[in-house]
Amino acid sequence: MTGVDRGTADMLAYCKKFDDLYAVIDDDLSECKENGISRELLDAAVSKYTTVGNNKGIAMGFAGGKAYVVGGTLLGGLSHHAEIVITYVQVMEELELLFGTSIPDV
Repeated sequence: MTGVDRGTADMLAYCKKFDDLYAVIDDDLSECKENGISRELLDAAVSKYTTVGNNKGIAMGFAGGKAYVVGGTLLGGLSHHAEIVITYVQVMEELELLFGTSIPDV
């Protein structure tokens, strides 16, 4: 690769190993891209992935297609999950960019 340092070239080559996986993910998400995210799908995800007692380190929601942090955060003592919380925020930002106002206000 011209103009790319060895470390970057190695990372890009490593990522290429996942092309088939990304194609499957794109296919899985195609209905959401075409039809938006239904309230039922969002409710099911919240039900499945929210902890017992609804304890969250950070709660986010959508309004008008924009992601927001809602309520207080419970990050004290959760520093070992910092990377997970950051990834969660990044995913919400990606959802905002991909689906915008197709996301119901929640």
